[in-house]
Amino acid sequence: MKSIVRATLLVALFLPQFAHADWAITRAEDYEATVDLLGIAFLDDDTGWAVGDKGTILATADGGHTWTQQAMPEPPEDVDERFRNRMKTAQLVRVLIAGESSIWILGSGVVLGSDDAGATWRYADVGTRNRLTNGVFLSPDVGFIVGDNRTAIGTWDGGISWEPVSEGRRARAGDNRTTYEAIGFMTEDIGWIVGSSGTYVRSEDGGKTWAEPDGVDFDAGENIFGMTCLSETEAWAVGAEATLLHTTDAGEYWERIENGAEDFWYNLMDITFAADGKQAWAVGDGGVILHTTDGGETWPAEDSSVNHNLNAVAVTPSGAAHVVGAWGVILQSAPTGIAGN
Repeated sequence: MKSIVRATLLVALFLPQFAHADWAITRAEDYEATVDLLGIAFLDDDTGWAVGDKGTILATADGGHTWTQQAMPEPPEDVDERFRNRMKTAQLVRVLIAGESSIWILGSGVVLGSDDAGATWRYADVGTRNRLTNGVFLSPDVGFIVGDNRTAIGTWDGGISWEPVSEGRRARAGDNRTTYEAIGFMTEDIGWIVGSSGTYVRSEDGGKTWAEPDGVDFDAGENIFGMTCLSETEAWAVGAEATLLHTTDAGEYWERIENGAEDFWYNLMDITFAADGKQAWAVGDGGVILHTTDGGETWPAEDSSVNHNLNAVAVTPSGAAHVVGAWGVILQSAPTGIAGN
């Protein structure tokens, strides 16, 4: 324990001097904790969930001030006993908001659904055992999930049934395994999937089919971990080695944007914009949090107060940002008044 703390203090001495910002730690596990938090989402200003390793589901009903753990559901009775514990302790990676009462959680080999705003959870059969990484819902009925081996599946009936929309095959010996890491839609028809080694594919038919488009200048060969689409022409993506990409022409050209993570080339894992379109946050390794207040013109790094790797960020309708990361940490920005207001 002492050696871990000492190493953390030494790392802190060599971190860059970030611009000042108020972030509060609303949940902090011990450094020896083995549960990393990997995903977070909010239904409204008060109600949200954070998920992570070992089947961890945390819920808040007070805007992130306090978090309580929810139990994983019991697997269906027809599941073989040797797989039951594996399902209940699966790594959970993302929370997807589909509607006022429809919430989904993605994990390694499992998908959980809720029809009562997260009060109870059930296992969903999505037709794949591949590791899942991310997803998006365009409405309570229409949603997509992506993952390892070019896996992409879609639902058009609110998750009652799921259909493969990409091949999802396992890599053969000697092949590079391609992982789809993130997905977003500019319109109901135009969607993008990004992933490992700068992979990108586009759909022009509402997600039914996907292919690499001709003539696209996607200025990245790094792993791309997160993306967000703001309009029919604008989107952002983040990835390894401080990669921050921006398009304003519906994805024909993606420009690499300078940012405050480049001093140490931190991996950026997730990005999200507030409702005003001006404020946004990108988070990543080494406790890095980038915060723009000018719609993405500049991306300075802020003092997150931690050195943990940060994995996901969510913003509430009123503009409070919440971040989750390694060792079970949850951070919250100042707008809700936790950090010294």
